[in-house]
Amino acid sequence: MKSRVFCPHCHQVIRGALPAPGSDVQCPHCAGLFEMPSEEATAGPSGVFGGAFFLAIGGTMVLVGVMVTAVVLVIGQRERAPVAEKKGERTRDPLAEERQRLESLRQEMEVAKRDLERTKWLGRAQAASRVGKPEEAEAAYQEVLKLDAADAEALAALAEMKARREIAEKAQKDEKGREQEREKLVAEARVATKAGKYAEAVRLLELAQKIMPGDEAVRGALADARTALENDAAQKKTLADYNARVAAGKNALEAGRVADAAREFTAALVLMPEGAEARDGQKAAEAKLAAAADREKADRAVRDIVAAAKADVAATRYNQAIAQLEQALRLVPGDREVTRLLENARAERDKVKAGNARKVAAANNAANNNQADEALRLAQEAARAWAEDQAAQRLVRRLEVLIDGARTAADAYQRAVTAGTLAMADRRFNDAVVAYSEALRLNPSSVEVAAQLRNARIAADTLARSRVEYERLVRLGTLALSRNAWAEAVRLYGEAERLIPEDLAAREGINRARYGEAMQAGQQALTARKKAEAIAAFERALSIRPGDVLAQRGLLQARMLR
Repeated sequence: MKSRVFCPHCHQVIRGALPAPGSDVQCPHCAGLFEMPSEEATAGPSGVFGGAFFLAIGGTMVLVGVMVTAVVLVIGQRERAPVAEKKGERTRDPLAEERQRLESLRQEMEVAKRDLERTKWLGRAQAASRVGKPEEAEAAYQEVLKLDAADAEALAALAEMKARREIAEKAQKDEKGREQEREKLVAEARVATKAGKYAEAVRLLELAQKIMPGDEAVRGALADARTALENDAAQKKTLADYNARVAAGKNALEAGRVADAAREFTAALVLMPEGAEARDGQKAAEAKLAAAADREKADRAVRDIVAAAKADVAATRYNQAIAQLEQALRLVPGDREVTRLLENARAERDKVKAGNARKVAAANNAANNNQADEALRLAQEAARAWAEDQAAQRLVRRLEVLIDGARTAADAYQRAVTAGTLAMADRRFNDAVVAYSEALRLNPSSVEVAAQLRNARIAADTLARSRVEYERLVRLGTLALSRNAWAEAVRLYGEAERLIPEDLAAREGINRARYGEAMQAGQQALTARKKAEAIAAFERALSIRPGDVLAQRGLLQARMLR
């Protein structure tokens, strides 16, 4: 530490460059003259508290010097007779001046002592804070306040410590409350699961997960509950679809639409192979078809079954297509076209089945290696390749639940938004509602997602109403077909198709009606010997059903007219 020199007259620090020891120095503060002391006399201690100690020691030295000077002055004053001042001037009192200077020096020493003590306690407080001893730090800051009750640094530090302590206590209290609420919700979810109320269990566990997002036990229980809910819903849907197919088959059988009845019963058996009602209905329909004397009707029934089977193959419903083609082959044993279609459907199913088995295995392997996204991609490919592959469908659902739990909230939000957008594009409006609802739960402040959710709900409601109307129109169209009211059937099926374009039933009905209308017109033209009209009518029929034997026969007869 550099030496500091105090003026012996005014006791102020002499700053700047200093002359050599023994030289005369003039104080810049009071203009007093004094001899520059030696370097040893001005040197002070160094270290953490060097400045403070020097101030104290230096002050003491100055004080001693001043006191000696004061004594000398007093003695000199007593030995000398007072000097008369000029008239009009005040008489100086050197002793009083020295006393004032001594008092000023004493005050400076008190301030230095207080600053030294403050520095000591602040250092202790800061050191205690760094090593995680808040009690010791607080006690040290309190000592600082004893020195100066208005010390800003100590007050700020104590206020911050108090705020942190309150926050920690509140967080601990909140954590305990969350744990208690979680336990309550999990217990209620268990009761709901035992009662078969899977939707309620999912709701309760979702609330529990919202309270404690990182709880692995809750996450696992929620995944199980969702799987149970999906399986329960799938079973209920399968049963409902089965009953609807059986009812439709019975109605068709009663109306004399034997082929339609057979197709409905077959579809019901695909859903529930053990269904006795569907099995009995299928046997009754087949018996009626087999006993039919009119070969044309039998052929038409087979053609309808084949058309439905082709549509099923296109939709990757291979098992349903195979079942229908097998039924058709029982009606027309040895039919080359039906046999070929059946073999192709079986081959394609077996090929897809083998490929799906590999994809599902690869997906499981990827999932075991923590490659959830790749596993989901493979599982989804398998599910798309074969709509009836329940193993692939279940794997997709499990992987979606797994990925939902593993990704961050932001990833889950973005995925939900994307899923909603894709679902809307595919007209899967109920799936879109589910996806956008999840996205809005993750980000309640998103105005855009809220609007998309409203649109999805409106679209889902509209589709549901359209589905009811669609089925009504299809039934009416089928009834019109049975009455040979071709134009009415086309109109009804056309209205149904505009409501739900992706459903093939309406398109199939339109083709049947137009074919029937063309064949009827052709027969009428033949009877009236109107060659051109007959040719045009049978050509329309062939454009609808290329290779149709009856239409080809009619066309040949029409061309032979004179």
